[in-house]
Amino acid sequence: MYLLARAFMVKDWTIDLESLKSVLPQHYINYYESKVRAEIGIPKVLFYDELHRTKGLASILEKIELDIREGLKYSWFVVLALQRVQDFTDTILDLTSTAFILGAGQKESSVQETQKTFGLSNSSMNLVKNLKRPNANGAEMLLWLNMGEEKFIQKVISTLPTPNLWMFTSDDTEARIRDTLHKKFGSW
Repeated sequence: MYLLARAFMVKDWTIDLESLKSVLPQHYINYYESKVRAEIGIPKVLFYDELHRTKGLASILEKIELDIREGLKYSWFVVLALQRVQDFTDTILDLTSTAFILGAGQKESSVQETQKTFGLSNSSMNLVKNLKRPNANGAEMLLWLNMGEEKFIQKVISTLPTPNLWMFTSDDTEARIRDTLHKKFGSW
């Protein structure tokens, strides 16, 4: 399913016009030229959530690794979301330039693995251990940037304007109210 969804999402992102010119009639080439022009230079994001579900499926992880390696030449970026740093492959971790750490888990082994993987100091790990869960004031996280030999680490808080807090709430009571209002008044 991951690879099917990926194929559907990126089918227009990587059209090789030169290859098509040798096999398609001219009236099709004009159509694909306009598609290619529309895509050039527009940043795109390929987001994989629940990556741990691919554990043991080498073909999926190999495709994701290839996407990370080659995506920049197509102006697209790969975002991976999972709960445990241990679920990343060594290659993916080696290619990672940015990580948002929202926590390190409850087990000491997970905390130590996160610290080792990202080369975090004890003070950075104390920040991670004390991050608050997302709430109306925002979502606290540790930003980790790999800049070659240098690493940049900063605690950040992602906030949303009040209307967006309602839009994205996952609280059952608030979501029911939001959905009822949406049905009655529409999205605006």
